[in-house]
Amino acid sequence: MGLVTSERRGAAAVLTYANPPLGTMTAAGAEDLLQAVRAAVEDREVRCIILTGGVPGIFVRHYDVGELTMLGERLAQAPTPATQPAPSDGRPAGGFLGLTDLVAVAPKPVIAAINGLCMGGGFELSLACDIRIAGADVTSIGLPETRVGIFPGGGGTQRLPRIIGEAKALEMILRGRVVTGPAAHQIGLELWVFSALVLDSFAIAAQSLVGAALGSGDADAARRTAWQVARYGLAAGIAFSVVLAAGWFLIPDAFTSSAAVRHQAHLYWPYFIGLQPAAGVVFALDGVLIGAGDVGFLRTVTLVAALGVFVPITLAALHFHWGIGGVWAGLAGFIGARLIGMLARTARGRWAVTGVTTQRI
Repeated sequence: MGLVTSERRGAAAVLTYANPPLGTMTAAGAEDLLQAVRAAVEDREVRCIILTGGVPGIFVRHYDVGELTMLGERLAQAPTPATQPAPSDGRPAGGFLGLTDLVAVAPKPVIAAINGLCMGGGFELSLACDIRIAGADVTSIGLPETRVGIFPGGGGTQRLPRIIGEAKALEMILRGRVVTGPAAHQIGLELWVFSALVLDSFAIAAQSLVGAALGSGDADAARRTAWQVARYGLAAGIAFSVVLAAGWFLIPDAFTSSAAVRHQAHLYWPYFIGLQPAAGVVFALDGVLIGAGDVGFLRTVTLVAALGVFVPITLAALHFHWGIGGVWAGLAGFIGARLIGMLARTARGRWAVTGVTTQRI
């Protein structure tokens, strides 16, 4: 079987579907998988069937859209065919629908080991299985057909509501909503922690220099130091952005071999790049105001940015199903709001009070 390999692991038959490089389902692939499932069902020594993907990062991407388009054109030009009688032996007919029907009625447990992108026809195939297990690095599962003007035709409209309920199923199908996993965003969080630790060094330096200047009674030196450290923080943030932009398609590859995870990482990468310069200035000014003892203002601007910007954007992301990308948008708004407030505070200069190094919280 060209696109399907079968492997026995004890009493389990592991059927691996691989159609490189995209991992799409085709008529030939559906027929190969149908024959493999049928053979496993009829094998008395097989007690369980496992379906999985053989292309790295892909379970089954979706049904081949080009093949669907060609089939639609042929049907539009050909006369309406007569209804074909069901097979006399009672087994499901061939093709993708025959495959999903056979999987659904198989007398043995069928498990979908979802090891990557699982969209459209791939998701419908998994829905026909008795159990679906998704790997931690799977980033996209859903029925996005309505986004390209077609409708799920492999049984997903019937099987999905039985599994997750009618309301949620309608939302996923009609809106073409895709469920994303956290693995790709974990890459960004790890890099964000690293950059934050580096930029925090400017906050520590600013706190020491500004505190020393104000303690010695030189407010003008404290103000000059504040802007100088802010410029250094900006320069460091820009340097980080340049490195991240240059490694847009290289850095995620160093963290994972999953094509699906890399794809999701590339989608939020612009947020990550754009946040660095602003974050560099914010970290520097944090140190300035802490060194000046202006912690009351820091508390206020942080609460306002969190409750007035981050929380509303995050709630909007949940309502409009922006995914975890909405959280990155909220983080960008939070940093932007703090940046504006702290620049305004620093420019007014009221924080530079000589002889005062702490402020009651």
